[in-house]
Amino acid sequence: MSSHRDIDALAAQVARNCLIADARRWGYFSLCGLLLRLRDLYKREAGLEPWARVETAAVLPWVGEREAAWAGLEESGLEPLRVGGRDLDPLDEDGVNECLLPSGWLYIAGHGPGGHPLFVLGEIVERRDLGGVELFVLGRELAHDLVPVPAMCRPGRVVTRRAAALGHLWATLEEAAAARDPGAAADALAETGASLAAVVADPAAHAGLLEALADQQVEAAVLHELGELAEDRRCGGRWEALVLRMAGTRAELLARAIKDALADAGDGGQLEALIARRDRVPLALRAASGLWLVRKVLPEARAIWDAARAGRWGEAEALRRAAAARLERHRERLFGLFDDDPPHAEAARRVEALEREVTGSKRGGG
Repeated sequence: MSSHRDIDALAAQVARNCLIADARRWGYFSLCGLLLRLRDLYKREAGLEPWARVETAAVLPWVGEREAAWAGLEESGLEPLRVGGRDLDPLDEDGVNECLLPSGWLYIAGHGPGGHPLFVLGEIVERRDLGGVELFVLGRELAHDLVPVPAMCRPGRVVTRRAAALGHLWATLEEAAAARDPGAAADALAETGASLAAVVADPAAHAGLLEALADQQVEAAVLHELGELAEDRRCGGRWEALVLRMAGTRAELLARAIKDALADAGDGGQLEALIARRDRVPLALRAASGLWLVRKVLPEARAIWDAARAGRWGEAEALRRAAAARLERHRERLFGLFDDDPPHAEAARRVEALEREVTGSKRGGG
């Protein structure tokens, strides 16, 4: 694609498919979760920093317009993309990128939780070889999904999104500052010579520090994705087959949580690399972050950081290996739950029992 006009035209098409995809998936979230995501999406589309304060009165009309747009698109199919004079399937990521890459842009088309499609169109700010895996770092995004993840992997490719990394970093710090025990997030800021309370109270005054931490989080996200690729190599296509089969169910959530935890704790994953590098700040932030279920699946993250903070790096690595071995056993149990193709109700019962075992909960969380 040779001009800004071409890119803008493609961005409008991708944004339309983002709306259609979001119209299908918005009911996947709780009301509170949806409102939080809409608030963050409003900031991204307005070009605001994640920590920008926005008045509810300013956001509500926009939320109403977005929900009305979704209501009108719930039955719509994804629309083909006009790229380089050809109409391409919106899920044909490679076909679109054949035209885009020479001009410095990257298109992402995949599936997120629940099997719902997601799309991103972003500007490439860095591209490098990681020894057989090509890394793309995206900066400005012209179209994006409702739930931005900091990174994702494809066979032979890792893509990281700097804006999403900054957003996730801020969410981690903000949540920790409001908690009774700010824990590892406060430790991470202390490692930089800053105070968590001061940063959250006046983020604009600490924008340089937050940007630097976001750069570190981009690198940590790369390590996580390399861990995912290592886990895929260990398991062949079993993960993909399981997630596709269980899309939209509790089993999918548990499978994604276990795989994410193994991408961190498994051999070739994020924690192994951070421990080997003695990389204290991202190790502390890993202990502070993560969705509820991922935290429950990998409770060792905090103990690993506590050992590292005290300089007991050998103990940290031993904890990491023990966590990986435990998770590998749970992974095999999860795969085995569906060997006899159980009825839906029986499959749900088995998954709930395994989740209680994995998380130590009396019953599955939400």
